[in-house]
Amino acid sequence: MITLYGYPGSASLAPHMLLEEVGAPHEFVIPTRAPNAGPPEFLTASPHGRVPTLVDHEAGFSLTESAAICMYIADRDPEAMLMPPPGTAERAICQQWLIYLSNTAQTALYQFIYPERYTVDPAGAQHVRTAADTTLNEIWDWTDGQLADKRFLVGERFSAADAYLWMLGRWSRRQSHPAFSRPNTRLFWDRILERPSLQRVIEQEQLAPVFRSEV
Repeated sequence: MITLYGYPGSASLAPHMLLEEVGAPHEFVIPTRAPNAGPPEFLTASPHGRVPTLVDHEAGFSLTESAAICMYIADRDPEAMLMPPPGTAERAICQQWLIYLSNTAQTALYQFIYPERYTVDPAGAQHVRTAADTTLNEIWDWTDGQLADKRFLVGERFSAADAYLWMLGRWSRRQSHPAFSRPNTRLFWDRILERPSLQRVIEQEQLAPVFRSEV
């Protein structure tokens, strides 16, 4: 049994989708947002009180960081082929995407969504957001080019990296030019949206829809 601690639509979305993809028995638990408020099991598993946090009760350990959790879920159920086999170029490319998306795109999204966290001058928050928006548009343009001749980020098979990109694409919805406003990423967005695993997560987390008619 797995417990995934997260907030609806947060960085736990991609791991939640992958748990649904592999059909792993799990529960999605929303912690109290107040600092150090619990539940106690969450604070034990995540000393900094951050989501996502995954607890694998059978294996007896916990794990934080969304990209690391995605890789663990994929390796835990290799039959689902959410990561290419170890030692292959495709696996290295999938890992590269996960690291790029979590280190580069996600960081820029945090700066766009929470600009006040990245300056000590409240008057400078809008400048942080504007700079982040520019960076994100460069990221989304490049990513769209990478999808020009592919169904998914690593060729023709859905992988953990695709769940991660869809999650971040949803975060970008408040940009004037969100990730999914680009032609190849739009097709990718709709393709992932059709997956039953994502539909179940949208229902379970009660996410506000960002559907074709709204992009």
